[in-house]
Amino acid sequence: MCGNCGAPNPGFSDDTDALGPRYEFSSPARPTRVIGQTRASGALLSFSLAGVPVSVHWSFLFIALLAAGVYEGVEIVAWTSGVFVAILLHEAGHALTAKRFGARSVSIRLFAFGGATTWDREPAMSPGRRFVTTAAGSGVGIVVGALLIAIVLLGEPSTSRGFGPVLIESFIWASLVWGGLNWLPILPLDGGQMVRAFLDVVSPRSAHNVTRAITFVVGAVVIGALVRIQDWFLVFFAGFIILAGVRSPDPYPPSEHESQENGARRFRAGLFMGIGLLIALGAVVAVLVFLGFLNVETVFG
Repeated sequence: MCGNCGAPNPGFSDDTDALGPRYEFSSPARPTRVIGQTRASGALLSFSLAGVPVSVHWSFLFIALLAAGVYEGVEIVAWTSGVFVAILLHEAGHALTAKRFGARSVSIRLFAFGGATTWDREPAMSPGRRFVTTAAGSGVGIVVGALLIAIVLLGEPSTSRGFGPVLIESFIWASLVWGGLNWLPILPLDGGQMVRAFLDVVSPRSAHNVTRAITFVVGAVVIGALVRIQDWFLVFFAGFIILAGVRSPDPYPPSEHESQENGARRFRAGLFMGIGLLIALGAVVAVLVFLGFLNVETVFG
């Protein structure tokens, strides 16, 4: 379905109470507990990006399977590399924004068809900062992908294949299309987390239940669309994600719902996040039109 928002965390690092709960964004975006910053079990590759530890689980190689029948030989390597860079950039958007807001023990993990950024629960972030941190993943990818498209269009048009063209093509696809779909208002995708942060300001006591209800409704529409085109793999894939979102526990105790901010500040935060959600929804609609799920005349006419 989408590289940045696809599969739930396969759990390649063991749970522990040593560090306490941590926030995790992207896929899936929920509180989790992980073992420190040591090399995770099953990690194929570990390195540091701008001071943030990155671990790549061996299951990330499943990305190459999506190229079967479309590319061959070195082009499959280019496809996998392009998607890898796009997902890493997406997670870096989460991670570096979280660090900017004072998050501690930030780390990135890539696995299966997605990735996750985690950090310690304390110090707690305000809903506004959580919203920005969550939106930053796809936001960074979409901006960079759009700039790359502009550079390609300004250059000499080429119909040739090979490592370079496929690398650029796959990066743009993952950044724009897969990244855009990650803004669908479905838990545990980034879009669902953004809705949750918005509702934490507008209606804190019912925020999680309303977000789960939105997940169910939008998820039902998504499943219906996929059944209509008879893509049974995506039906199962999306259904698994949506079921996890609908059944997800509330990551914030009731006491954390109550904001100490005054009414004017809450209004400004809600307005800012509402505009952000409209922009994200516009990006999702643009992607669906591009993929052919929506007709341009239907959307704009």
